[in-house]
Amino acid sequence: MNNARLSQSLRELAELKIAAGEPEEQVKRLQRVAFAVSRLTEPATVLAHTGRLSEIPGVGTVTANLICEYLTDGDSRERRKLAHRIPETVLEMMTIPGIGAQTALGIYKKTHLARISEFCAALRENRLPPLPSSTLARLRRHFRAEEVASPQGKLIF
Repeated sequence: MNNARLSQSLRELAELKIAAGEPEEQVKRLQRVAFAVSRLTEPATVLAHTGRLSEIPGVGTVTANLICEYLTDGDSRERRKLAHRIPETVLEMMTIPGIGAQTALGIYKKTHLARISEFCAALRENRLPPLPSSTLARLRRHFRAEEVASPQGKLIF
């Protein structure tokens, strides 16, 4: 895993922490580490192999272990654990450019629709609560482009 991908993975983990309601301090710390990783002139893999991850600003033992897990497995137990706690609707909305964890979580709290199929049906039938027009447009474009399939194999859009 290169530095750019590692940095992206850490930013994605920070977004999951926001959606899961983790403390803001943890989120900001992880975001700072992700930025520092993106600015490294040496590959993080080299730093890990030589025991020098602590040279990255903000990296202590816990974060170094997290980075090693990403470098070794391409994923982390923490990310998987958080992803299981967050409704699938929120996770899907977080993949839409321009819709971050806070917006996705806010929409979920207004709709309480945890399944993608339910959310898509509400979107198609205009049953969502009032949302900013730009957000609504992004949601419609995304779910139309995805042509999300239901478990029965029928297209939702």
